[in-house]
Amino acid sequence: MTVAHALGALTALAVAPLAPFLLESLELTRVQAGLFLPAVYLGGVLMALPAGWFTDRLGVRLTFALGQLLVGAMIALAAWSPGYGLLLVLLVLGGFGFSVLNPATGRAVVEWFTAHLEEHVRDIQAIRAAYKEFRAKETAAQSPA
Repeated sequence: MTVAHALGALTALAVAPLAPFLLESLELTRVQAGLFLPAVYLGGVLMALPAGWFTDRLGVRLTFALGQLLVGAMIALAAWSPGYGLLLVLLVLGGFGFSVLNPATGRAVVEWFTAHLEEHVRDIQAIRAAYKEFRAKETAAQSPA
């Protein structure tokens, strides 16, 4: 889960550190290059609420997979896009996929910790019951008859 989220973030957010190199190779102005990251975040903002709905309906695994696929596909297509406008549109669509990873991660953590927490509570209750039994036998053995 951590790797999936990190890869999604790395893919979507790698555009900003690459901007200085893209300035020359794509012959862009600084303003144009500065719109790369906001384009990704625009997609994230537009998809924030629907992403939670998708996570609830499709489940964590499928949502993670679709989010990763969308981010990867859109960033790959953006790398090969012939024009600036299409590049921005693909980055916005990549932001859709990146946005889906956030609610999927949150839900996965809640589901995982809930299951493990219940298991630990049962273990603690068993230890407590065994300790009570031990103390009762110890007390009975020490009391005069």
